[in-house]
Amino acid sequence: MDTGLEFPETVQYVQSFAKSRNERLKIAKAGNAFWDNVGAFGPPAKDFRWCCKVCKLGPLTTLIEENYRDGTVTIEGNRALESFARTDIGFVERNPFVPNQTVLNPIRHWIAAEVWGYIWMEDLEFNPLYEQDFERIGCYLCASCLGSEWKATGEIHPDLHAEWEASLGEWGEQVGVSPEFVRYGFWRWKSLPPKMRLVAEELQMKVPQMRSDSMELRISKGASPCVAGGFSMEGVLTVPHKRDFSQVAEALKTVGKVKFSPEFEVVMVKAGDGTLKMFGGGHISAIAPTRDGAQALFRAGAEAFLRGQLCTSCRICERNCEFSAITADGQLKVDDRRCRQCGKCVEACVVAHYYDKLVTAGEGRPAYAGVK
Repeated sequence: MDTGLEFPETVQYVQSFAKSRNERLKIAKAGNAFWDNVGAFGPPAKDFRWCCKVCKLGPLTTLIEENYRDGTVTIEGNRALESFARTDIGFVERNPFVPNQTVLNPIRHWIAAEVWGYIWMEDLEFNPLYEQDFERIGCYLCASCLGSEWKATGEIHPDLHAEWEASLGEWGEQVGVSPEFVRYGFWRWKSLPPKMRLVAEELQMKVPQMRSDSMELRISKGASPCVAGGFSMEGVLTVPHKRDFSQVAEALKTVGKVKFSPEFEVVMVKAGDGTLKMFGGGHISAIAPTRDGAQALFRAGAEAFLRGQLCTSCRICERNCEFSAITADGQLKVDDRRCRQCGKCVEACVVAHYYDKLVTAGEGRPAYAGVK
């Protein structure tokens, strides 16, 4: 999987490893996808990894579709101790964002010492970057890399280091943050963790309350009884407006029957016994016979808004649709004559899953959820 942001050493290592063992090597190339999208989305963050969708999942889905129509079994080196997110990783996993891929994780319970012990025991080649102060190796500009690793990158690849530093500087000027905000790595988060807030206080640096590429969800009315019967839920979702609101209307066709007014930027969706209204400014209003129904419809509207505005044309949703009802090559289009509102395109969309992050970020705060 060549994201276009790989270290030259990594590319050379993979090619050498395959060649020395006479193994077939198929490469899913993202090309210039990162640089084509960074201007619209801003730098990727630990809690906003849009780059993974664009540079990994999209190209990988294409490679599998073109070469393995019946699906693949992928052997991977994921380990439970690598991160909190992988703590409960199973031996057999399904990749929800890549159709027809089953992942096996045979060393999920190994510790790092066992991995290295096996490498030395079998006299295996390994990426030379591990001997140059790199703990984990991925994209050279990853928001999750250690500070020491970024410093090492500057020493061995000053050209790559300088290019990303310059891009971050330009972004900082555009969104109005101080040079220190970029220099000390605050760009690595949308929502700053407590440790970084403490660092900001120690530096006496003002952290901006809102960044131009932020996402925020304000729930003004949780699922509650309506005077006319049933339940309603309302809120406002703020995301970077990267696309025309008509793209949101297209995404909503996967929820129900859509009526769209381009002039007033308003969409009304009839989904079963529920009704959803959405406006270009991000206001969402859901009404359904039950409390759970209102919450589910509100969520569906928010996910459609995210998909419509932040779609990167990775086409993963397209490949997950069994009815060929959706295309996402440049513009999102849904054929409502074919669509069965099964929800598989939403399940496969990384952008739609930011809804969970928005809600989780606001837990403990009444009527508010936000990622900034």
